Amino acid sequence: MNSLFVKPEFQFDDVDAIEHAELEQEKIELLARSGNPDAICYLGCCYAEGIDRKQDFSKAKKLFEQAVKLGHPEGYFLLGNLYCDGTGVPRNFKKAAELWKKGADLGNSGAQFELGLMYCNGVGVQKNIQTAIKLFVQSAADGNTDAMSMLGEIYGLEEDGEQNFSEAEKWWKKAAENGDAASMVHLGELYMNDDFDGKNPDEAVKWWKKAADCGEAFAMFNLGLAYYFGDEVQENRAEGLKWIRNAANYGSAEAMYFMGDMYRDGDDVEEDNSEAIKWYAKAANAGDIVAMLTLADIYMNGDIVEKDEQKALEYWTMAAESGNVGAMYHLGSIYHGKDGFPQDADKIVYWWENAAAHGGDYAMVALGLLYHSGELVPKNESLAQEWLTKAAACGNDDAKQYLEKFAKEEN
Repeated sequence: MNSLFVKPEFQFDDVDAIEHAELEQEKIELLARSGNPDAICYLGCCYAEGIDRKQDFSKAKKLFEQAVKLGHPEGYFLLGNLYCDGTGVPRNFKKAAELWKKGADLGNSGAQFELGLMYCNGVGVQKNIQTAIKLFVQSAADGNTDAMSMLGEIYGLEEDGEQNFSEAEKWWKKAAENGDAASMVHLGELYMNDDFDGKNPDEAVKWWKKAADCGEAFAMFNLGLAYYFGDEVQENRAEGLKWIRNAANYGSAEAMYFMGDMYRDGDDVEEDNSEAIKWYAKAANAGDIVAMLTLADIYMNGDIVEKDEQKALEYWTMAAESGNVGAMYHLGSIYHGKDGFPQDADKIVYWWENAAAHGGDYAMVALGLLYHSGELVPKNESLAQEWLTKAAACGNDDAKQYLEKFAKEEN
């Protein structure tokens, strides 16, 4: 289980009572009672994680507060984690930032990194990328691989105007050399980038293979696409298919969808509709919205399987619940009677309002017309005007025309 509660290291040798303790936990508790801040933090982590004792965030908090009173950098870091996560205390990002600031000033690498993330995202503090960079550099200097990786992202992913591919290469390489698989993937992508003066496809392949050896599915998929389409490397479709299949087996939803397409079209594999459906379904269950929509269309049209409208509805609903605005709008249309489905006014309004809340101006128009017509919901010209005005403000020309038309009808 990943955790922010990293148990600190400490020494036992200078405490005479330790010689008489038989178990490490007894040593830790003796050290903690004697006021050793490392031991106090360690014991607090044990309570926070439920290690060798019942999980108790209240006791963890008291121990971390004790370490803070002793001015221990790790104590500030660990107590900040509680406030950031809202475990054992009400969540308070500002309080977490204040604690991490004190820990960072005392040189705690974890506090520097977490505070850097806050400045990156503007959580608990005002967003300030330059301050974040400074904190990440400090944390990276102490060997924090995550900080190195974040510096690579800041400089390499074109956000906040800080793009600097040479700096990105430097930091991603440091993180990659420390074993960070995600940085290996990014480094490979950088070496494939036409805008990078140091573009080097051989280096890209090298780092992607290292990441693949770490079980990184993105790297496998990138390798697969490069070999399959001959992108900056010698085309080798068999090698590409091998890597794509590996990526799919390691959980890449994109690779699963690709496998579905291959079996559906019979590209470099024997055409097999059941295999295509299997891989599309795996991709959909792994969160790939395109796969959900593809399956919805397949089942609705009876394309490569027997037509199943209920299955189609399930996949459209899955896509909508995953945040796809088009699917939300389509569901509203379905419940309005599209494709022969029974009408359901509550579901029409629910899905069109969801689509509208996500910026779907066409759903706003649909709601406006729904309330104007009064066919399935009570006629409400005020709501009709409100939704059409919102759509028009989004630049929807149909909404503007309807507003003009209805205004003339009133006159």
